Amino acid sequence: MRLAPEGSVRAIADLEAAVGRAGVAEAVIALAEAQMARAIRRVTSQRGFDPAGCALVAYGGAGAMHACGIAEQLGIKTVIVPPLPGVFSAWGLLVSPEVAEAGKTVLGKYAADNWDAVYDALEQDARAELSVHDATWRLAEMRYLGQSHSLEVNAAGVPEDVRQRFEAEHERLFGVRRQGVPVEWVTARVRLSRSAPTPAPLRKSRVARSQDRRRAWFGSWVEAESIAREGLEPGERVRGPALLHQPDATTVLPPGWEAEETPLGLVCSWSRLGG
Repeated sequence: MRLAPEGSVRAIADLEAAVGRAGVAEAVIALAEAQMARAIRRVTSQRGFDPAGCALVAYGGAGAMHACGIAEQLGIKTVIVPPLPGVFSAWGLLVSPEVAEAGKTVLGKYAADNWDAVYDALEQDARAELSVHDATWRLAEMRYLGQSHSLEVNAAGVPEDVRQRFEAEHERLFGVRRQGVPVEWVTARVRLSRSAPTPAPLRKSRVARSQDRRRAWFGSWVEAESIAREGLEPGERVRGPALLHQPDATTVLPPGWEAEETPLGLVCSWSRLGG
């Protein structure tokens, strides 16, 4: 695919005339990071979890570039970057367990007295795909009568156990337990998994220490350290502003952040200074 950078230049020409090219670039990055932060809120705070109590794992070719900016918006104080973030998803695919799943809609078709028969049949269907496995989960999607959305809960035990589990999860997520409202069994699902072989640790290559300084934009032009991450020794720390570059990604470390290569070289972590 042939890139046409001149098209991008034309697209921002009017904005550039008003705020300058650096200002446009900053706005584009801020918008992208705001959208990514919004996506994280959707699966954390909107589900009852406080993202500020979590660490943010940055992967993908651009993940480490945006991670600290996203973390600041979410109140997250620690960012972890794997040794090879640009290929982290591919590595994860190789070490993930094999999974087989079978499910069916049961709403209006089966009652609680069919509970075991439904799950036994689904387990047989899943076994046809993954005969050798080391873990089995029975799951149920449940909802209160009249709701349009359902929650998935562990379906181990008898139907009454699962109903109570659903009501507790509903209360945890939404702050309410609807006493006296019937609970509907919407979907039954069985999941089997087989663990992958234990992988060798993911290690980055070692190179000679390389460090210089270059201009970088953090609200204004500043002098930032530019360091080859492969040359960092375990336990070595770098304070922002800094750019930690490697063949598959560049980690942007803003002012007020500090990076430390962990002793095993498996991750890098950042913590907000003074926070």
